Amino acid sequence: MTSSSAGKSAHHRIPGLDGLRGLAVIMVVLSHVSSYHAELLGPAGVAIFFVLSGFLITSLLLAERERFGRVSMTDFYIRRGLRLFPALVLLVVLTPLVLWLAHDPRLHHILPGLMTTLFYVQDFDSATGHFSVLGHAWSLSVEEQFYFVWPLLLGWIISRVNGDGARVTRVVRNIWIAALAWHVLSIVALTYDWTYYSPDSNAIFLFTGCLLATSLRGAEPAPWLRIPAPVAAGSLATVCVLPLVLTRLPEPDWRVATLLMLPVVLLSAVVVLGASKLRVLENPVLRWFGTVSYGVYLWNWVFISLEPHGRMLTGKERALGGLLAIGAAAGSWYFFEKPILRLKSRFQRVPFAPSPTSMVDDGRPVPVVAPVPVAGAVNGAVNGAGGVAGNVAGGVARPGWVGAAPVPAHAVPRAVAAADAHAAAYPASWDTVPIPVIRADAEAETSRDQPAQLSPGQNVLPDLRRRARHSY
Repeated sequence: MTSSSAGKSAHHRIPGLDGLRGLAVIMVVLSHVSSYHAELLGPAGVAIFFVLSGFLITSLLLAERERFGRVSMTDFYIRRGLRLFPALVLLVVLTPLVLWLAHDPRLHHILPGLMTTLFYVQDFDSATGHFSVLGHAWSLSVEEQFYFVWPLLLGWIISRVNGDGARVTRVVRNIWIAALAWHVLSIVALTYDWTYYSPDSNAIFLFTGCLLATSLRGAEPAPWLRIPAPVAAGSLATVCVLPLVLTRLPEPDWRVATLLMLPVVLLSAVVVLGASKLRVLENPVLRWFGTVSYGVYLWNWVFISLEPHGRMLTGKERALGGLLAIGAAAGSWYFFEKPILRLKSRFQRVPFAPSPTSMVDDGRPVPVVAPVPVAGAVNGAVNGAGGVAGNVAGGVARPGWVGAAPVPAHAVPRAVAAADAHAAAYPASWDTVPIPVIRADAEAETSRDQPAQLSPGQNVLPDLRRRARHSY
């Protein structure tokens, strides 16, 4: 690993995943704007969202369990609610106003669609052939139902195998195989609406991300999880181009087109694993779109599908609608969602650290331990590559990890300021990925309320690498 890549692994966030999310939402918007010319870009973008959701949520759940011995379901659902529900409520409240201003006749029968969106059952409504101006919220319903079921199921799996990480991964792999088989069967035997919109047929996308997360938890990840940069780049290019090629085919049967989209899911998983090696995904524009991707997805179809006086929009008008959606999403993020997200830190228990896909030179994940008291004054360290985390004595709790060197006394104000600046810039964002808390041995294990004691200047990383255990 080069020093450059080492530096990247020290950051709290993975810029490549922000960029990948931004690319996904751009694909969705282009699909809606271009109508039938690039319609399969939309399903491909949604598939990427699903894979990312499964990966990130599972990573957060496993990290919290490893750090604290359990997952606070109350805190988890509060964090999910603070991230997702305010923007959705804003959409439900303002969409009728947008339709009224545009003299859209669909305003008169919008109430059922608002209710199915607000209560996260739009996927079932769409799967049974009922569509509304908020029909695109079906994917949000699928994700929210996943958030309700998966944490409980994952906790049950872990308890049944006594926390054996390898066995957890095997169980999740079996679930993934079953979800794949059901997806293929639904394509063959069920209707298009049910196959495309229902949560059961879309489970394969989410469980792909879950399988990636569980597979990456050990101290010795399988070799296939280390994606070379050229493979990641080729997968990303294929994910973008394949939907366009399939769209150009001469009216293929929807079953054939849906089956041909399965490689997009697998390639998306490859891109997730190799995201930290793809500089194109660190483009500031893509990362910005990734930051506001939730709002862009919420608003794009509302504006692009407007029917003023019952008339469909032209191509240029749809493009203008896409720009209006981006503006609405930006306003929602900066003036509504971001202030609310600051409340998430009150319900955040996981010490954040670099991505599980960030590898050190020997190919192993960087270990993480609990916040560490240094010289009785500061808990935390300034990572040698530039990342900062600190827990200052006196009751101020901040996420921390062991880095290359402890924070010297004269650097405490600067370290705390840097941590606060990061917290303000990235308020406990849902896409921050922790990596495993790896304990040194049975004698060194401490309770979750009492951090391990280290002498000033002690670096525990080499010892942790030697003694790391793969367990949940």
